[in-house]
Amino acid sequence: PAQSSPESCDGEVVYDYSLPGEQLDTIISGFVAASREDPFTSWLLLPTERLVLLVTRSLTEKKIPFVSSRICTLDGFCKILFEENRTTERFLSKGEAKLLLAQIVENLAADVPLFAARDHPTSGTIDDLMTFMNVILTRKVPFPECLLTLESAKSDQLDTIITAYRNRLNELDLVDSSTILEWTIDHLYRSGTAPLGKVFVYGFHDILPLEEDLFGAIRERAGKVRFFIPDGIDPAIFKARREAG
Repeated sequence: PAQSSPESCDGEVVYDYSLPGEQLDTIISGFVAASREDPFTSWLLLPTERLVLLVTRSLTEKKIPFVSSRICTLDGFCKILFEENRTTERFLSKGEAKLLLAQIVENLAADVPLFAARDHPTSGTIDDLMTFMNVILTRKVPFPECLLTLESAKSDQLDTIITAYRNRLNELDLVDSSTILEWTIDHLYRSGTAPLGKVFVYGFHDILPLEEDLFGAIRERAGKVRFFIPDGIDPAIFKARREAG
């Protein structure tokens, strides 16, 4: 059976622990009730697009009114907030981000020869660089400092590319699929008043450090937050309750 353990951030945050897949009807009911009061500041955050589709389809079939954009994944939440609140910033698609990175590597070819064969990076190299940048950002890895004595010419060249790419994003006022998490965290903390009403978070497991920072911002800036967290007997799999204290 599900158990509830209230923990407060201004007295407005509750954590519910239950077996994976349980309590979905409960959280949907809570979201629907909140949406009746304020459909635009009530959010339901889900871990997968498949679950988003399942919930939205169910509500539509039951003819329950709701704002479809307010039921989304964490990535969708970031993109929606970005589009609704951005000023001069622009979001880079995956293809655009790869093109920008490829241009940067070409311009730095003399300084990063390990990543620019014949002065041109391969598509595989660009894919690997994008993946690597996403990993160190979302996991908040202090690269290359984390390597300590293992730093090498390759790590130095990697650092040169990453620094140049991030600087170029800032210069052009651009956000990509990784840095949009940082943008969202910053936006939530910069907002003068709480931009979120009631937020329901269901089913997230193995949350990355930067995602945890985003949830922290949501906890601080929302009127009320209710987390439904997968829980079980095996502590090696279900760490959430122990980490929450």
